[in-house]
Amino acid sequence: MMNEHWITVKEAAKYCECKENSIVQQVVRESIIYKYVSGKGKGGKQLRILLESLSPEAQEKYLKEKNSPAPREVSEAMLNKLPHDKRDSLDEKLLITQEFIKFRDGYLHKDHLKKFVKYMKKNYPMFEFNPDCLCRWAAKYEKYGISGLIDLRGKHNNKKTSLTKEMQQMFLCYYLSDKEPSIKQCYDAVKANINGETPSISSFKRYLYTIPEATLAYYRKGKKYFEDNYLPSIQTDYDSIPSNYEWVADHHIYDVIVNDKGKVGRAWLSTWLDRRPRYIVGYVIRMAEPNSDTVLDSFVEAVRCYGLPRRIQIDNGKDYTVHDLFNLDNDYSLAAELNLKVRHSIPYNAKAKSIERAFRSIESFDKMLDSYCGDRPEHRAESMGKTNNKIADEVMTFEKFKEVAANIINIYNNTPQIGKGMNGRTPLQCYKEEFQEPMRKVGDEELLMVMRRRTRTVTVTKNGVKFAELDRKDYYTSNFVINNIGKKVYAKYFTKDVKTIHVYSAVDDSFLGVLPCKELFVYSAGAAVQKQVIRENAKAKKEMRKYAKAAYPHGVTVPTIEEVYRRRSEAFGEIDLSDIPTVNYFEAEKRSELKYIQSEEQEIQKIAAKEFVLPIEDNEYDYESKLSRRYSNG
Repeated sequence: MMNEHWITVKEAAKYCECKENSIVQQVVRESIIYKYVSGKGKGGKQLRILLESLSPEAQEKYLKEKNSPAPREVSEAMLNKLPHDKRDSLDEKLLITQEFIKFRDGYLHKDHLKKFVKYMKKNYPMFEFNPDCLCRWAAKYEKYGISGLIDLRGKHNNKKTSLTKEMQQMFLCYYLSDKEPSIKQCYDAVKANINGETPSISSFKRYLYTIPEATLAYYRKGKKYFEDNYLPSIQTDYDSIPSNYEWVADHHIYDVIVNDKGKVGRAWLSTWLDRRPRYIVGYVIRMAEPNSDTVLDSFVEAVRCYGLPRRIQIDNGKDYTVHDLFNLDNDYSLAAELNLKVRHSIPYNAKAKSIERAFRSIESFDKMLDSYCGDRPEHRAESMGKTNNKIADEVMTFEKFKEVAANIINIYNNTPQIGKGMNGRTPLQCYKEEFQEPMRKVGDEELLMVMRRRTRTVTVTKNGVKFAELDRKDYYTSNFVINNIGKKVYAKYFTKDVKTIHVYSAVDDSFLGVLPCKELFVYSAGAAVQKQVIRENAKAKKEMRKYAKAAYPHGVTVPTIEEVYRRRSEAFGEIDLSDIPTVNYFEAEKRSELKYIQSEEQEIQKIAAKEFVLPIEDNEYDYESKLSRRYSNG
């Protein structure tokens, strides 16, 4: 223990710059350490004050006057006088201060300090401190050692405040708002509603330190911010998930301006990603906003190359939940036919989807492109701040962009990652190595059969059938109408070709035939500043432009970013999945149905080609009669 310094009341008042009576009052309140010694005084005793229980400033004045070094240890009298709670927390306070000193020398931004305080509060909830408080602790510790961290203040008026409960509640009602009003604004509002004297704004600031950080975050930052930063999240055990177990789907709009046949805009990316290796298995890039057809087309691309997953994770948008795709409430949906388990993402919870991290990686490549426009106006480059008409000739075409985007995705799939379960492997390597069972492949012909869209049920009329999903176009043949009028039917069709549809009975799901669109058989006709000032200003601008351009490496030719992406992509070579075991998922019944449909379509094409030789107005009756006789004869 250190040597103790006991001084008189007069000396204590001198070094504390106060009256002797003030020191005596602190003795009465027991806010400083004291003792009585024998001498001239009341009862033959004199009062002595422990220097180390006074303020650090008073201690410094005494030691400077006596030319004594500052003590680094705590006196035994101080430890004995400390309340049990403060004595027990002294070690924790010391650790916090030491950690802050280490952090203080390296932080670069005030936000870093806020995060540090937040982190320490979680680990040491028994302390109520703020950045200013930590700075004071550090300064006292560096000057006085551990003794500088001991504070006997607060015993007389411990945890008392001049704020009434009414003031506290009124202040919180104003302050706990997602509009994030300032303390001054809330203080002024309280002051205007309170009759009488209102405590200082500092009292309200101190009161806020008693409010949990979680409460402030929930009401001022919003529910989503609170859930993202304060609520525990479920961690994914990637080692237990095999490849092709779960695919995650989502859309992403590129922050790149492209020119699609004179129309300038941003393209959309519809993607399927294997959750285990974070590998992009299928995607479609289009200028139009994604819909259910886009979802199906991207899924088809994924299944064609990588087989079928066991389950999928999708958003709750109507493009995913449409009745005939991944809606398990309908027995005829694509998910039901493929025996897929469907999991829906939690709304506004992007961090739970690994595909969002893939999108961020892709965005990092986009920033290198000349036509990058940023995700918000303030991030847009000055060179892109033009109207569409002026920028159309400066940006790449949509076809060129699709090539660049494909190279970027290929680079992503072949770039080593350090995420959970990746162990420095590329998504492609991880995908190939994490299979636990054969890949369930689907042949191209069977794939076409399964991946057809399905309409809702309608009734056959004399004019054939019309479906809302097909823009209410007429589909008709005489033979079909004669044999099925009044029946409930539905149709299956390919999204890329709606010239013909495949009609089924809504009663027993039996195949009824192939119907052509009536439009196939219809022809239609075709269709005052001074000049000197201006000159000086222009000269200055010219010189600044020259200065700004001087450092640019003029005359140096480098490959375009698009070319770099292409070379990097080509360096990976073709994807080889031959080492993955496969098994045919569908049986022969789908092949037989396909052959039947193909024969029907061929017959319709023959009829259409033969009857179109003559003008429709001269041959309409003969065509309909022959078509009817052909179908009636089998």
